[in-house]
Amino acid sequence: MNKTKPLNYFFRKYPALRWITGLLIVTLIIVISIVLSFKSKPQPEIISLNPSIASPGDLIIVKGKNFGSTKDTNYIEFSGNKLTSSSILSWKDDEIKLIVPPNIQDGLVYVGNKDVKSRPKFFANSTLVPVTRVENPDNHLPLITNNFNTSQKPAVGKILKIYGKNFGNTREKSKIFFSCNRETLSTNYEKSFVSVNEDNFDYEYWSDSEIHVKIPDGASSGDFIIETAYGSSSPVYLELNQKSGSKKFISPKTYVVKVSVDIENYSNDKNSTIILRCPRPIETVSQSTVEMIECNPEPVITDFQHTVIHQTSQEKIPSAKKVFSQNFTVTNYETITTINENQVLDYSNETIRNLEQFLTADSITPSDDEGIIKLSKKIVGKEKNPYRKAKLIYNYMLDNFMIINNPRNGKVSELDILNTKTGDAYDFAVCFTSLLRAAKIPALTASGILINPNLKSQNHWWTEFFIENVGWIPCDVSIPAGLNYQTWTKELDLKSFYFGNLDAQHLTFSRGFNEIKPGYSNNKTIYRQRTFALQSIWEEASGEKIKYSSYWADPIITGVY
Repeated sequence: MNKTKPLNYFFRKYPALRWITGLLIVTLIIVISIVLSFKSKPQPEIISLNPSIASPGDLIIVKGKNFGSTKDTNYIEFSGNKLTSSSILSWKDDEIKLIVPPNIQDGLVYVGNKDVKSRPKFFANSTLVPVTRVENPDNHLPLITNNFNTSQKPAVGKILKIYGKNFGNTREKSKIFFSCNRETLSTNYEKSFVSVNEDNFDYEYWSDSEIHVKIPDGASSGDFIIETAYGSSSPVYLELNQKSGSKKFISPKTYVVKVSVDIENYSNDKNSTIILRCPRPIETVSQSTVEMIECNPEPVITDFQHTVIHQTSQEKIPSAKKVFSQNFTVTNYETITTINENQVLDYSNETIRNLEQFLTADSITPSDDEGIIKLSKKIVGKEKNPYRKAKLIYNYMLDNFMIINNPRNGKVSELDILNTKTGDAYDFAVCFTSLLRAAKIPALTASGILINPNLKSQNHWWTEFFIENVGWIPCDVSIPAGLNYQTWTKELDLKSFYFGNLDAQHLTFSRGFNEIKPGYSNNKTIYRQRTFALQSIWEEASGEKIKYSSYWADPIITGVY
């Protein structure tokens, strides 16, 4: 008996059955295609680097596979520097042609994408490094000889003395990395470390056999390493004193951020110039990676005092509008702190000396105002514990002040909040910072942008305060006060969360006031108040009777992954 006859019969008799069967087959094909498309990108592989020894301006051809058909989010890295598009002539899946940019040191070359990067090839800059420098590198690797298995455990912010050999007589570009309790991708082990902060002069002493370094904010118990031009030391385990509290960094997000300014209606003699200081996001323990992936036109300096510097003259500005733009990728983490209130210590004389600038009034922090001092004393009363004092001030502001959603314009003072009991996010942050300093708690005002779930951004300000042996604690008083902002996490207790924690949607451009000196004493300078970066100079202009108009766009988010 032919068993297929009933099946053929049903297909002829019931057209719907034929339609459903066809639909199931098409669906199966689509599902298989989607599954295959979601496979992780293959690891790039560098086969050859030709030549491997070159000078700035030379052509290098990188052969390999799995580079990607276009640059897009892919990148090539020389000695820790990702090359900008201006250095890349062409990009194919198996070949990259590039021009060696200035100031590239010899080191490792990687090709990568957002998921994984290749095994490295070595590159040497023939103009900067003699051949003998790379001879027998194993004989010059740094070696740590300390025994850190003692009962005396160092803490964040304290000096660690390291002994050994081959550290180098001067630090130059050498760095020390400490373990950090940070979520990492399996393909990027190095993100589990935090480097010592160079801006705070935390490298106090450096010789070939001895180093004194301050343990950075965000460090945790675990391995630390020393990295010099010859390579990295073997990791050494270090147990930290974390009785007072600790931090962890979770749920990372990577954003593509665009910052731009327009110049037009420019007129004056040809000897006049305009210098633009475009703010760039800064690297912190929570904002671990900041890379400028595109800048147009090419800047004079890519990173000076956390700004990108453009300089132009009338000859280079057409009568039409001129746009200066830069795009960055920024990887940001949610910060979670755990504080044991009963173990919080008062500040040591060393901490007070090191953080003096965060205990006194400055250009944007009127902590010496009589009204601020009086209110601070009223709020904290006889409380001595710094963490509890900060929480008392935080709760007082939420109970007594009302937030204004739109930033105030014109000549207004952050001290108005003391009389009107209302203020915008800038007023809230600056007032909170000032009250903390008046209570003898080191504090700073941070600025940047706040990113909504629809990727719309808004200028924003918040506060960080310092706790002995723990580090800097983030706090945003305006969001729980009722700021018009939709958090990415539903059912979040705003009042509890934003005292000590910070989500990954706060992108930082400034921590404290960035005091920038003008290029020349007679230059005309422009300071932009209540903006996403707290810096003293945004524009400089030289030349008599110079005329132009500028428009600074707020940063925008063009992508997230």
